[in-house]
Amino acid sequence: MLVNDLRRCYPDYNVVAMHSEQPSHWVDEPDSFIHRGRYRLNSPEYHDDETGDDIASGRAVFDVYVFDKGTFSNDGDGGYTNWAYYGDFTRDGMEAAFEQPEPADLDADSTPTGTGTVNFNDETPTYTEGWPYPGTDYSGDVPGDDGELTRSLIEEYGRGFPDTNIIAVKSFDDISFSGVSGIEHLAVVDGVNVFAVDEGTIVNNGDGGWQNWGFTGFYDYDPDEKQVTFRR
Repeated sequence: MLVNDLRRCYPDYNVVAMHSEQPSHWVDEPDSFIHRGRYRLNSPEYHDDETGDDIASGRAVFDVYVFDKGTFSNDGDGGYTNWAYYGDFTRDGMEAAFEQPEPADLDADSTPTGTGTVNFNDETPTYTEGWPYPGTDYSGDVPGDDGELTRSLIEEYGRGFPDTNIIAVKSFDDISFSGVSGIEHLAVVDGVNVFAVDEGTIVNNGDGGWQNWGFTGFYDYDPDEKQVTFRR
């Protein structure tokens, strides 16, 4: 949401938000920054006497960069807990190379921002009871193969929650969300997260294939972009 807010302020530029306590560096630093600052999120008990950019390192403090072009490296863990970005980029592992984006079309129809919230890292999904697939009546074996597990999960949760869009994701590091609404974290099975989604677009910026994600329901899929758009 921090990156989305910066996008609205600077629609023609790239945006990076990086956890201040995690190592990172510029492989190719921008010639200049349109905006550079530091923001504290969700931690009012820390640094109460600090304002604006004058924020010491601490929990939920993020450095933000708005720029034309450059290459940024996350030298620690990935995921939305630690970083997020937007723009015209190519990602290679934990390194993202940004080019100058095309000017924003301010007359275009806006993308819905979505409704509802979910904590992707709280490890407390809606269904935790019932083995092996919480929230369903499945009583078979849990496949040992990653791809077969994903297939099995979307089949069983699709059956258990009819007329519902279902997506199973192994890792959030390479997944981005746009205009997603009505999302519910259903369960975690052998490290794979299962969600129900009303609508919105989800993009896999890493390796695709059944071993990393799968989905079912009402959707349009672009295999070249590894992008799925759900609809009601």
